[in-house]
Amino acid sequence: MLIEFRSAKPEEVEDLVKISKAAFDTDIEGGSTSAGGPPDYDNVKWHLDMQKTGNLYTFLNGGKIIGGALLFPDKKKK
Repeated sequence: MLIEFRSAKPEEVEDLVKISKAAFDTDIEGGSTSAGGPPDYDNVKWHLDMQKTGNLYTFLNGGKIIGGALLFPDKKKK
């Protein structure tokens, strides 16, 4: 099984938000004091902005979206 990792496409954002929401909303089952995640974890517009700036990535398995990531450059490194 080969996992593909690449920049997210605009048409994938809604699926990535659903995955984000499902992941953070179930944290309470693992001991978190409340459901939910960081600011805008469930906001489609914010994720679209992250996609447009090149910070949103998609993980795929056999062409199916299985996860995502937000990555930012280390501004301290030169």
